[in-house]
Amino acid sequence: MPTSLRWSHRIYLLGACALVISAAAALTPFIELAGYSFPAADDYCLAVIFSRDDPLRALWGIYLGWSGRYFSIFLHSNYPNWFGMFEGYRYIAYVLLAGTFVAAAFAGAQALRMPFLRLTNLSLAAAFLTLFVLTTPQVSTAFYWLAGAFTYQLGNILLLIVLALCIQALKNAGQVRTYVLLGLALTAAIGCNEINMLTVFALLHLVTLLAWRSGRSLRPWLAMLALTYLSSALVYFAPGNATRLAAFPHGGDLMYSLSRCWHFGRVLLGEWTREPLFWIFLAFTFLSVAAVSSRPTRASSAFLTSLIAATTVIIPFVLLFPPWWSTGGMPPDRTVNTIYFIFLLSATSAAMLAGGYFGPHLQSAREETRSLCLAALCIGFSWLSLDHPMLGKAREDRLTRAPEYRAVWLRRLEIVAEGDSSSEQTVPALPYPRPNSIHFIDLSTHPDDWGNACFADYMGIKSVRVEDG
Repeated sequence: MPTSLRWSHRIYLLGACALVISAAAALTPFIELAGYSFPAADDYCLAVIFSRDDPLRALWGIYLGWSGRYFSIFLHSNYPNWFGMFEGYRYIAYVLLAGTFVAAAFAGAQALRMPFLRLTNLSLAAAFLTLFVLTTPQVSTAFYWLAGAFTYQLGNILLLIVLALCIQALKNAGQVRTYVLLGLALTAAIGCNEINMLTVFALLHLVTLLAWRSGRSLRPWLAMLALTYLSSALVYFAPGNATRLAAFPHGGDLMYSLSRCWHFGRVLLGEWTREPLFWIFLAFTFLSVAAVSSRPTRASSAFLTSLIAATTVIIPFVLLFPPWWSTGGMPPDRTVNTIYFIFLLSATSAAMLAGGYFGPHLQSAREETRSLCLAALCIGFSWLSLDHPMLGKAREDRLTRAPEYRAVWLRRLEIVAEGDSSSEQTVPALPYPRPNSIHFIDLSTHPDDWGNACFADYMGIKSVRVEDG
């Protein structure tokens, strides 16, 4: 290798290392904030139900009376009983942040056919996680709220694992262990929420079609499809869904839902694609994959790349419809977080497919040019991520707002522990401004509020209210 090429490659390696280091620096405040998080009001409700009954019997009761999300409800309802409502709350963000990175790196390693610990793969996974954390609509409900994290972000992690195992099964047809793990992962992902259910449903149909076109045995994929249909039916036809949907009297208006999804889909797509970090990440992904793709790809790759790219554009419109049609209103931020995650995953997949398709055609380009472009993209991503407004808010929360938030919550618990359990307890209000990175919903000044009632029930006191002010 000529000296100029060696130095250009070294510059790229330095840029990739800088990207990984800057990603770690950008994520550090979010990791530290986990130590200041506390349960939201509705976390106590399910914890009370599952602490007083057999877990499976309690899950069956919720399945019949409220929701069919069998996997996420079981996990987030039992988590306080397994790890402690307050002591174990900080570990939620730790596990989900690390889990998202590991799952993204696992999927990348399978897609690129490279070792898990290769720098290219780690830099792509670090950039993907950093992009999502800095640009997701509401980071508090994605990682720091028990119910939201286990219902939605855990579903996103499982979706990445399903995708990785699908790629692995396509490459290594006949390995029973891969199909068993895939079956477990897709069953769990579908049981988290309806958005992930629809995405896994579509993904398994696409992968089965690819297996058929490539001449592979369809028997294991038909078994996976059957399991997908069964798991989806458990969620969709749960008796509790009717009860939950009855709480939204404006749901079911087809034309209104279509018009609102068209309007807000354009709004979300515009917001997401105006983010400079998004485009730098896609360019970095494309060039990284192109640099390691030396063999010609199948002719169908052009079609598949176009299909995934088109799917990326319509994702905000399509995935907004189910929650909007069922509730009659804009989905909550935690649902939009998941739609955004799937949008990012689809866009990343399109960039990787495009890199794999055009990579062999770019081999004639000078290696030093490719390496220097990759290094420039690494530096650009690092610069924008460390200068991102969301990171500034997280740092402010970590330095000032979060410590005050935690101090008030510790004082609340102290008052409740020392007070008379047979009388109403008054606890101090949270200070303003609140740490929006980790704060979601608080107790109310009204003791009869449902969140207050659940908190009082969990703490074993008569009632609780937040003092005015």
